[in-house]
Amino acid sequence: MPEVSLQLFFSYSHKDEALRDELANHLRTLTRQGVISSWHDRKILPGDEWDHQINDNLNTADIILLLVSSDFIGSSYCWDVEVTTAIERHNTGKARVIPVILRRVDWSDTPFAKLQFLPKNAEPVTSWTNRDEAFTNVAQGIRAAAQQLKAERQQKLILARKETAIAEYRQLVEEFAADGEISFVESEILKDLQERLGLTDEEARTVRDKALEPYGKYKENLDRYKQIFTKLVNEQEYPLKEKDKADLKKLQQYLKLKDEDVALIDNEAEVQKQEAEILQQQQEANRLQQQQSPPNDLSSEKDVDYTWLRDLLKAVHPKVVSFVLERISSALF
Repeated sequence: MPEVSLQLFFSYSHKDEALRDELANHLRTLTRQGVISSWHDRKILPGDEWDHQINDNLNTADIILLLVSSDFIGSSYCWDVEVTTAIERHNTGKARVIPVILRRVDWSDTPFAKLQFLPKNAEPVTSWTNRDEAFTNVAQGIRAAAQQLKAERQQKLILARKETAIAEYRQLVEEFAADGEISFVESEILKDLQERLGLTDEEARTVRDKALEPYGKYKENLDRYKQIFTKLVNEQEYPLKEKDKADLKKLQQYLKLKDEDVALIDNEAEVQKQEAEILQQQQEANRLQQQQSPPNDLSSEKDVDYTWLRDLLKAVHPKVVSFVLERISSALF
């Protein structure tokens, strides 16, 4: 896509039209190179509203040349409309105003007196021994100003695109970080988006750290609450006393913790208590079973296991079982 040329507006008195034409000829190279495209009121076509055309071009110009002379300063339209609008747009950064001194005049107390003039040393064009040298100096100054303006706008465009890319990346990061962390899969998605948007690792890390920062502090507070809660449970056992519950409620409010997160910690303690009770019951049941059951080890010194015989004789009267086992033992030993 070809680069768009800068719009240049001539603000001048018609009595200086010949000098304006000379300057336009010296700017022809810039026009052919596409650096600038110029406009002045002589380009208004028959039937067009001249005031509307002037305002449109003046308000869209990138560079505004004020061709200063006594007739220019004496023109009410140039002074009240064009100079006023030009200085306003210059001060807001929407345009670059360049005063060009054509003929000697006192400009020291004008609204544009603070600006850099052309030609060099603000020496009027008509005062130069060689007028072509004067206009060449003006053209060179306009070229430098146009290149600087293009570079500034290119930089602004790059920054604007970068800000747009960061905003898109931040939106997805904040969506993923809503639960306080970014998972491995989410990280891979963000890595792909980062590459597509052309963000550096530092830019991406800054966005992620900023998004996770409040959750990091929240997690610290939640861990602190859990430590205090666990200490109370270890000292008092679960469930806690009403006073301890009231104190923990104050701590929750102080640390600005959500009810659902605090409830998870409480539920975890309740589950642990239930698991401990179940484990204790199982251990007690195993102990009782071991006390009531006969020994399982009926192997002999010759590594013969008679457990199967005991199981076979379970249905027989206990005295018979004991008698048989005693006989077997006697036979073995």
